[in-house]
Amino acid sequence: MKMMLAVMAAGSLFGTIASAQSPTRYQVTDLGTLGGTYSAAYAIDDTGRVAGGSARPNQTDGVSQTAFLWHRGQLTDLGTLGGNTCPDCNSEAAASNPRGETAVISEISEADPNGEDFCGFGTHRQCLAAVWKNGKLTPLPLLPGGQNAQAYSMNSRGDVVGFSETGTRDPTCTVPSQVLRFEAVKWGAHGEIQRLPPLEGDTVSFAFGVNERGQTVGVSGSCDNTSLPPNAPPAGLTPCYGTRMAGHSTSVIWAEARQTMLRPALITAVTLSARRCCQTAACTPSGGRRTRA
Repeated sequence: MKMMLAVMAAGSLFGTIASAQSPTRYQVTDLGTLGGTYSAAYAIDDTGRVAGGSARPNQTDGVSQTAFLWHRGQLTDLGTLGGNTCPDCNSEAAASNPRGETAVISEISEADPNGEDFCGFGTHRQCLAAVWKNGKLTPLPLLPGGQNAQAYSMNSRGDVVGFSETGTRDPTCTVPSQVLRFEAVKWGAHGEIQRLPPLEGDTVSFAFGVNERGQTVGVSGSCDNTSLPPNAPPAGLTPCYGTRMAGHSTSVIWAEARQTMLRPALITAVTLSARRCCQTAACTPSGGRRTRA
């Protein structure tokens, strides 16, 4: 009897292993476009909401796009902060949460006063972080002196993370048109902005992800070795944001000291990994606009 039970158990185990090793089948769904010929999905939340950017009929160059939110077969055009006064303005949805709130980057109609192309659409307009909520797109505040910002991630509490320019000019910035330094920020559910400083000795930072505890990950470096997303690094740099062959910029996490038992400071940045290509918080193929996990 024991032998029979053992054989039965072994057969059941092998069946379970075989079942576990069976390939998962996926159904591919075309999310559609906003009337143009291309679209890209950048993030999905736990409820299946998809955030991304799509071409409208007047957007044909492969880069121009307008933010969308897809849910249960419905594709919603989130518009731009430029509104009807700027039909050529671009926007892009970066992330959403279960309430349908969506983090967005959007151009406005005004040209950047420093000639920057902060959001990489090639238009050299000012570009702001924004939140789409209850059918309305609302800009998020900037750090003092800044002209541009981007939003990249959000959690179910409504926290949004990204980065904003500061008022500090830096002639060493690697991106050709970039004039001002930038720092990671977190916007609270009511739009309040919190600066996430770079590591001591660094001059710039940006944030790419946030969890339900508000812990935020990104990159810290200096303006002469940290490429501004979504722009591809210039010649001489590796194709990973925040990383140079010399290895000067670093993956970091910002967390409240009481959560992580780190040194006493409201927000503390710590190095997470070796300073090697593709171990930073974001990586993109050479020449690409964005890659998100």
